[in-house]
Amino acid sequence: MPPQITFIRLSKDTSIPIKIFIKPSSSNQNKSSLAINSKSLITLNNTSPKYFQTRLSNNYLDNLINKLIRADLLNVLFDMCLEDIFSSVSTNKHIHIKANSTTIILIHDDDKLKYTLVVPFQLVLLLRRAFRRLTQADVVWLENHNISLIDKNIRADSDINLLVKSVSFNENSPSVPIQQDENDVMFVPDDEASEESMKKNLGYKISKVGIFNNLTYCVKIYLES
Repeated sequence: MPPQITFIRLSKDTSIPIKIFIKPSSSNQNKSSLAINSKSLITLNNTSPKYFQTRLSNNYLDNLINKLIRADLLNVLFDMCLEDIFSSVSTNKHIHIKANSTTIILIHDDDKLKYTLVVPFQLVLLLRRAFRRLTQADVVWLENHNISLIDKNIRADSDINLLVKSVSFNENSPSVPIQQDENDVMFVPDDEASEESMKKNLGYKISKVGIFNNLTYCVKIYLES
C-alpha cells in the first residue's frame, strides 16, 4: 500500500516529513467485502486481489504523531546518546532499539499501540548538529567509529514547503459587545448578532515552514491496523 505523508514540526520554522505505512490486520486480509461498521447496511467490495486500503483521518494522524509517537521520535532524534542507541539500551520495557550505520529502528509494543519507527542515521546526526544538540559524548563516539556528518542525500527539498494555517484575531474589526448583569458580572450576550461579530473578528494566517529533509530519505512509521 502507498504510504500516507504527514509532517512534524521541530521548531517554529522547521519540520520534517514522515511516511506512514499501514499493515492490514490478519482479520481484514483476503476478504471480499467489509462492512463500514457493525450497524451499517453498506459494505465495501474488495476488487483488488490483495487488501483493502486503510487510510487514517487527519485528526487521528495528528493525535498519533503529536501525542503518541512524538516523544519516542524526539528521543531518537535528539535525546538518546549515540552509544546507547547502538548498544540497544532502552529504559522502557516496551521499547526495543537496534541500529546500524544507515538506520535506527525503534519498536514500540504495548497494549495500546504497536509500531515500528525507522529513522535514517544521518538525519539524526544532521538534525543534532543543526539544532546544536550534538553532545561531546556523541562527537567522541563518532570519531572513534570514523563516521562523517556529510550525507548529500539528506537535504532539504527546495520544491516543497509546509504551509501552516493558524487562527488570528483581527484587531481592526468592530469589537464584540460586552454587557453587565445586575451582579456586575461582565458577559458576552448570547445572540446571533454577537456570534456574527465574533466570526468577523476571526481570521486566518498562512505561514511557510521549511522542510529539513526530503521525502526520499525521511522518517518512516509502520503500523498494524
